[in-house]
Amino acid sequence: MMRSVVLLCATLIAGSAFAQQVSTITVKGAKCSMCVDAIAGALTEVKGVQSAKVDLKKKSATVTYDPTVVTLPELEKAVAAAGYTANATKRDEKAYKNLPGCCK
Repeated sequence: MMRSVVLLCATLIAGSAFAQQVSTITVKGAKCSMCVDAIAGALTEVKGVQSAKVDLKKKSATVTYDPTVVTLPELEKAVAAAGYTANATKRDEKAYKNLPGCCK
C-alpha cells in the first residue's frame, strides 16, 4: 500500500515537471521598476503561470507556465493588456494611456 502511494506521488511530481514550459517574451516600452511590477503582475495573474521574472535591461520577461493551461499568445495578450508590446502583440492603447508618466 505504501509503495503504491510513493509511486503515485513520484508519478504526479514527474508529470508536473513535464507540464512546465519556460518562454521569454520581448517587452517593448518597459522603462522603470513600476513597469517591471506591472508586467510581472499581469503575467502572474494568468492561470497556469508559475512564475514571471522581468529583466528591465534586456527588455524581456521569462515566464514559467503550464502549456496545457495557457499558451504563449495568451501570455503576450496579458502583457499587451497591461499597456506594453509583447513580441509582435501590440500594446493596448487604453491601458498604455493609463500607465504612470514614467512608464510612457
